[in-house]
Amino acid sequence: AGPPAGPRAPGARPGGAPRPVVLSYGLVMVSAALRVAAPFAEGAAYERTLAAAGTLWSVAFAVFTVVYLPILLAPRRST
Repeated sequence: AGPPAGPRAPGARPGGAPRPVVLSYGLVMVSAALRVAAPFAEGAAYERTLAAAGTLWSVAFAVFTVVYLPILLAPRRST
C-alpha cells in the first residue's frame, strides 16, 4: 500500500509532482548539502563549492519556474 491519501486541492492532478519539479527538489537538496559542506573546504575549493551550490539552486528555481509559470499565468478554469 502507498502513502495515505490526504486532502487534495480542487482540480489537482493525481500522481504527485511532475518529474521536472521532483528534479528541482533534488537539486535544492544537493545545493543545501554543498552549502553546509562549504566551510569545511579550504581556499579556492570553498568558493567553488559556494558557486556550485548557488548555481544548482538557480537551476532548480529555473526548472520550477518553467514548469509552474504557465500554470500560474493561465486563465482560471471554471468549475
